[in-house]
Amino acid sequence: MAFTSIGYDGSVNERQWAELVPSVGSSTYGVKGAGDLKVTAVPGQPLTVAIAAGSGWGHGVLDTETANTTVACEAITSGVRWDLIALRRDWQPLAGGPTSIVAITGTTEKALPSRNMEPGVIDDQPLALVQWTAGQTQPTTIIDLRCWAGNGGLVAMDQLALTYLDKIGSSVTIAGVEWNLVIGANDTPAWVKSGVKVEIGQGSNQPILKAQEVQVKLNDFLVGSFTFPTPFPNALVSTKLMRNHTNDAPTYWNLVSGSTGKAGVQFVASGAVTPGMTIYVTYECWGY
Repeated sequence: MAFTSIGYDGSVNERQWAELVPSVGSSTYGVKGAGDLKVTAVPGQPLTVAIAAGSGWGHGVLDTETANTTVACEAITSGVRWDLIALRRDWQPLAGGPTSIVAITGTTEKALPSRNMEPGVIDDQPLALVQWTAGQTQPTTIIDLRCWAGNGGLVAMDQLALTYLDKIGSSVTIAGVEWNLVIGANDTPAWVKSGVKVEIGQGSNQPILKAQEVQVKLNDFLVGSFTFPTPFPNALVSTKLMRNHTNDAPTYWNLVSGSTGKAGVQFVASGAVTPGMTIYVTYECWGY
C-alpha cells in the first residue's frame, strides 16, 4: 500500500480541507491517533521494523496509510547503532509526493542523525530511534519520537523529541512534565520545565503543593534548613524530604517543629551524613 496525501500540488476539496487544517494548523509535525505510525519490531524478520497504519502530518501535508508497512535497516557488524525511522515528504516530483517511510542510518550516539530538513523540497519527520546491536537481528531498543497536537499544545513520549520540535514558543508535555522552548541567555533558545503547582478544591482553603530541589549545608549538629520561594498563605500541613545525587546509605530526617512552618523547613539529618556536609534535598510540601 502507499500513502494517500493531502497538501501536495493539486486541488483540495471541502472535505479534504476540513480534515487537513485542524492537523497541519496545530503543529509542524504530528500523528493523529495513539497508535498511528507507531514503530515496532517484526519477529522473524531480521533488521526490520513495522510502522502501523495511521495518519501523520508535517509542513502542510497530511498523509494516511491504511495498512501496516515495514522498512529494513542496514546490517551492523560491530557495537551498536541508532537508526532513525522517518516519514519522508518529497515535493520535487511534478505533482508532489509520494510520501514514504525511510530508515536513516545513524551512529553509535543515541541522537537523531542528519536528515532532510527542507520543507517544500524534501523533509523527514522523525517517528522513532531504533538501536541495533551487532550479533542480534531484532532491535534492542525503540525510542518513540512521535508527537500529538490538540487544542493548546503538543504531547510526546520521550525527551529526544525535543531535539526536532525546535520552534521557539513550543510547549510539549512528556510524562506529565511540560517543557517550553523559550529565549534564554544571549538570545539562545532553551527548553525549560514549567513549575509545579497543584491545587485541589477543599472548601475555601485550597491545598497547594510546593516541590523543588535545594542545596542545604548541615551545621555541626547535622541541622539543615531551607525556605520556600514564597511562604504558604496560611500553614504548612505535611512535608516529604528526599536526598539526591548520592549512592550512600539512606538519610533520615527529623523535623524541628518550632522552626518548621509556612515559610520553610528545619530538620536534623542522620545516616550517611557528617557535620558541615552539603547535601541536595528534594522537598514535597503541602499547605494552604
